[in-house]
Amino acid sequence: MKVISHLILAFAAFAAPPKTESIFPVSGRPGTEFDAQIRGANLREAYAVWFETAGASGEIAKVETDPKRKNAEILHVKLRLDANFKRGSFRIVGPNGLSNALPIVAHAETTIQETAAAHDLPKQAQAIGSLPAAIQGRISESGEVDYYAIRVQAGETWTFETICSDALDAAISLYKPGGSWFDPD
Repeated sequence: MKVISHLILAFAAFAAPPKTESIFPVSGRPGTEFDAQIRGANLREAYAVWFETAGASGEIAKVETDPKRKNAEILHVKLRLDANFKRGSFRIVGPNGLSNALPIVAHAETTIQETAAAHDLPKQAQAIGSLPAAIQGRISESGEVDYYAIRVQAGETWTFETICSDALDAAISLYKPGGSWFDPD
């Protein structure tokens, strides 16, 4: 009996800390509050959101099992960005420690949400009308590709940036109608 109870206590002491994989959306406007979803594992007992930089705060709203993935959870949080907040990172706090860091960014640009309509082929690209913009997209599975269409004029200079968790190796490719500017084939 003693041996079993010691094994149970030893196992509980080595339970894994929270692990985060992604956040959606990854950004918001300064001076606002918004809801976000964090996907990961060992989030069920999370009790706080800890920011590594000043100017942001958050609280946990609820947690649910991720219906699309085994042993995964979705943590719903409410995040607040102060008027002067620019960018930083945060972690989820649970009884077994801190999660890995996730990025959070404040932006002044118009926010455009990824549509539910298919846009995984160039001919289905989601049109982005108002620029500059912060596009809030999601990658749900390995190998997924999303296309967005913008109009640019000769002589314009544009800056593109991806902001994502370490679980995603995001890339941006630029195409002109009919093919890539950089790959003639």
